[in-house]
Amino acid sequence: MLVIWHFQLGHVSYKSLDVIKNKFPFVKYNKSFICDICHFAKKKKLPFSLSSSKSKKCFDLIHVDVWGPYSFTSILGHKYFFIIVDDYSRYSWVFPLKQKSKVVKILEDFVVFIQTQFETGIKVIRSDNETEFFMTNFFSNKGIIHQTFSPVAKMTTIRLLLSLASIYN
Repeated sequence: MLVIWHFQLGHVSYKSLDVIKNKFPFVKYNKSFICDICHFAKKKKLPFSLSSSKSKKCFDLIHVDVWGPYSFTSILGHKYFFIIVDDYSRYSWVFPLKQKSKVVKILEDFVVFIQTQFETGIKVIRSDNETEFFMTNFFSNKGIIHQTFSPVAKMTTIRLLLSLASIYN
């Protein structure tokens, strides 16, 4: 029962749970309970080395990746997240997705958005080897170089995702 209160009260500390238990003796709980969410929220960033990539200005290089499917569907039905990170500024955009297939449309719209709002074009898009980024015709029509990276190079993207996750924790 106290586990439910732990979740409902926003993952309060065990010290606070003891106070609740002392004020309401009928409440019983197992002191060996470990909350996975609290455990992961306290994790620190992994010590990845800094990226050797040095863009000279915004939108020279952007990193893109799709994360998911998440084990839980959001209230609005989202299971995936499409993440775009500018290499120069580290500015990040996160797009919740219901279906992975929506990535192509969002990326196409994003390229147009950058051209319209910032009066510049994206020069290089770097992604993993996933099939959702095989947009050869689109990239060549826009003059964008598409780079893919190996699993080792994916550590840079993971570092960026971890920094993004730290914003929300």
